[in-house]
Amino acid sequence: MHVGVLVNTIESPESIRTAGGNVHAIEVAKRWRGVDVTFFGPEFARRSLTAGGNHFQSLPSCEPWAKNRAVVFLFRSLASLTNLRRLRSCDILYSTSHFLPDVLPAILARFRRSAVCVHHIISHPRERRGSGSINSIAYMAERLSLFLIRVGMRHIIAGSRQAADILKDMGFRQPITITTNGVDHILELPAASGRSGALYVGRLHPSKCVDDLLRAWQLVVAERPDEKLVIVGQGDIGYTQYLRTLADELGLQQHVVWAGPLSDGGRSAALFSAKVFVFASVEEGWGIAIAEAMSAALPCVTYDLPVFRGIFVKGRVSVPIGDIGSFARGTLELFNDPIYWSRLSEEALTLSHEFSWQRAADIERQVLQRTFEMS
Repeated sequence: MHVGVLVNTIESPESIRTAGGNVHAIEVAKRWRGVDVTFFGPEFARRSLTAGGNHFQSLPSCEPWAKNRAVVFLFRSLASLTNLRRLRSCDILYSTSHFLPDVLPAILARFRRSAVCVHHIISHPRERRGSGSINSIAYMAERLSLFLIRVGMRHIIAGSRQAADILKDMGFRQPITITTNGVDHILELPAASGRSGALYVGRLHPSKCVDDLLRAWQLVVAERPDEKLVIVGQGDIGYTQYLRTLADELGLQQHVVWAGPLSDGGRSAALFSAKVFVFASVEEGWGIAIAEAMSAALPCVTYDLPVFRGIFVKGRVSVPIGDIGSFARGTLELFNDPIYWSRLSEEALTLSHEFSWQRAADIERQVLQRTFEMS
């Protein structure tokens, strides 16, 4: 079985190993037994995606002259149609996201002979943080893509039970299979002695609410001035500059470290050096960053998102969405109470052993096999 894997929404070389959907696609595909895999995506992803011996076919992108995400995704969606012949050389196609650059070429090349992974459905523009115009464009593009999926996809793989329930409520009638994620791609390192500070790993995007983290951190360092918050990741230049300016306004110049994107080894070292993992995102499909933190025995402080409740049932402090004071208090309690920290640390590590990429790979391979047999 020759499977074409569409990864046409990869935004940058750095996001290949940091964005959850990208990590999921790579880790799952390299564990499929007896499957000939060809990745289809932007040229800059070639090196990373062929490291495991898989094939790669580049699709047109426009980064040299366009940086706006909406423009890039629109260009990739339309330009990929010049490669339908190469896409049709695959027995079936697997769209690793439900966005247009991954969905449109799959459906036009292999109508009803393709599957898609839906990690999460974005909220209505009025409910999302960030630019209203950008959120509106993203919302409308997603709705178009969901319509195409309803018409032209054979199977849907949902990133979580919550995503599956939303799709069913929206009227999708295709078979929906729930997958999982893993943590065994994280480099094993010995636990660092003298853990300290807090760590955030993820995109710098309004939906991740890193500004909430900064405001909560101001309250934390008022009581524990020697602690530092390390922020790993990157994002839009404008939003990143806003965060840095906010940190300065809050007097956090000496209390926040902007680490930027890190390699797998660098990220692992950061995880094993921190004492608390802080994650204030309000829009998640699963939460690979949390699972990675737990695999390093890190207790986590998060907002109380419904998707987390059935996945991260231990090792986590959950606070009401938008309650910065509670977020700070939950973080401080972990710093101030060694017994409480040890209990949540042990819970987190134990829970992380349940997250397996091989299990995810087996689930999704079975879906692709059924798609192939029905085509």
